[in-house]
Amino acid sequence: MRCFTVIVEHRHFGRADEVLHTTQPSLSRQIRRLEQQVGACLLDRSTHGTRLGGAGEVFLSLARELLRAAVQATARIRDAVRPRSVTVGYTRGLVIAPVLRAVLENNPGAEVHTRLLGWNDSRVVLLGHRVVAVVTGLPFPVDQLRVRVLYGVPRVLVVPRDHSLAGKEIGRA
Repeated sequence: MRCFTVIVEHRHFGRADEVLHTTQPSLSRQIRRLEQQVGACLLDRSTHGTRLGGAGEVFLSLARELLRAAVQATARIRDAVRPRSVTVGYTRGLVIAPVLRAVLENNPGAEVHTRLLGWNDSRVVLLGHRVVAVVTGLPFPVDQLRVRVLYGVPRVLVVPRDHSLAGKEIGRA
């Protein structure tokens, strides 16, 4: 259906194959197979391009309806399986508001909960699927996890003005 409607929109197999990221021979086979299934010639092909045949005109509106229905069905299924409750873990001293906003945007209608974690619990809680994400500091083992650096946390050393380290450059981590 999708191949057929794209060919009709572009009136050319060559342009349609670019849009569909396929090859012309593959596209031709798919259309031939579709025409065999419906028992009618849907497209008139010529060296000047491709246009709808009589049966193709009837089929086009039905194909578009079916594609719209497929998009709607996919959206309804995604809504049905979308979590209603999402928990985000975090460790002390970190800003988590941007992550909570992103989770809400990706899970509309879901209740978002937070869970304070111990400094070394992040990996176990994530791999155990008790939270969907954790905002924490590194280092800890990250194999089997996807890590995205949200922001660098500046570290400072504060000492009295007369301290021996005052005014000295301290190594960066």
